[in-house]
Amino acid sequence: AQLHGALGGFKRLALTKFAEDAKARYEEMASNGSVTALKFRLVGETNSRYGSKNDMAHEAGFDSLVTAQLYAYLREISPAQVKEGANRLFLYKSIEYLDLERAAM
Repeated sequence: AQLHGALGGFKRLALTKFAEDAKARYEEMASNGSVTALKFRLVGETNSRYGSKNDMAHEAGFDSLVTAQLYAYLREISPAQVKEGANRLFLYKSIEYLDLERAAM
């Protein structure tokens, strides 16, 4: 949710919808040559479970896969803003966060 707001321009917050919107923005930027080409290759059990399915929201493995793909798209779309949010644990329904890098010192 933090990156959703920080990057701006995304209207849908639900994980799969946010991922669809990020993919669409990424593909638009890729057509202009302004981002690095991404290719996701699913293998083995991951491919057989999730390779052709897009309607498994809230199933842990599927949500994990979508989150990883979303993160890859967002890193290409706006690497500086994604890096700025690294090591921060954002608290539910709050503008506050824990800075994990500083907490480890």
